[in-house]
Parts: sequence; C-alpha cells; structure tokens
Amino acid sequence: MRTREAMTDKEQRMASLGARFITEGATRNEAADTARMRHRGENALLHSSVEMVEQGLSKLLRWAAEWTQPGTADQVVVKFHRDFLSMQADPQMVAQLLKAWTAGAISHETFVTNMKKGELIPADRSFEDEKGKIEEEGGDLSAPILRAI
Repeated sequence: MRTREAMTDKEQRMASLGARFITEGATRNEAADTARMRHRGENALLHSSVEMVEQGLSKLLRWAAEWTQPGTADQVVVKFHRDFLSMQADPQMVAQLLKAWTAGAISHETFVTNMKKGELIPADRSFEDEKGKIEEEGGDLSAPILRAI
C-alpha cells in the first residue's frame, strides 16, 4: 500500500510541475531571455530526469532483446526528444543572419543551419534537401536577397 501512495504522490507532484511550466509566465510581462534564465534550473532537472528514464528503459529493452534474441542487445537504442522549450528565432536574428549572408560573411549552408536551429526550417531537413526544394519551386537562391536590397 505504501508504494501506491508514493506513486500517487509523485504523480501529483509531476502534474503540478507540468502545470507550472505551462501557466507560469503567462501572466508575466518579461523578456524571452529573462524567462529562459528563470527556467534554466527546472530544465536541467527535467533533462536529467529524461536521461535517467532513457537509461533505465534502454537497460530493460536490452535485457528483453537478450532474452528473446540473444546477441541483439547492442542494437537497442533509446533516445528521447530533449527540445523542451521552443527556441524559435526572433525577426531581428533572422534579419542579421540574412544581412551576414548577403554580405558574404557566412555561407548559405551556415545560414540554413542557423535557420534550423531557430526552428524556421525543419530540423531533419538537410542543406541539400533545402536547396533542392528551392530549385524545385523554381526559386533562385539569390533572387529574394536581391529583392530585399
């Protein structure tokens, strides 16, 4: 009976923490950097929790693989998504990246990589895929830049 009570208590604390992530800051008027700094400690705790669960689940699945198909335990890989906060690039950052690219200070590949980090281009899309999509649509990599200038 004590185990059940402990699990219920943990569930309530996790629900409370999750609700706090969602509602906290909704009524505050603060800069994005300030909010990011305020949540850094909570994110570190969340990150380490995800890592521990990932390791535990990996161990269990490796045991299961070894029992069901001996010699396959090394093939088991468990990776959880760790992007807890949206880090979408702000318009000023995009403008600065575009300015650096058009000035020749960064390569097109660096520009696309930073756009992916800013969550403006899908993370799983490669540079070559992005170039292909632009060409597929009949676009010219330099055309939008020349129009913007």
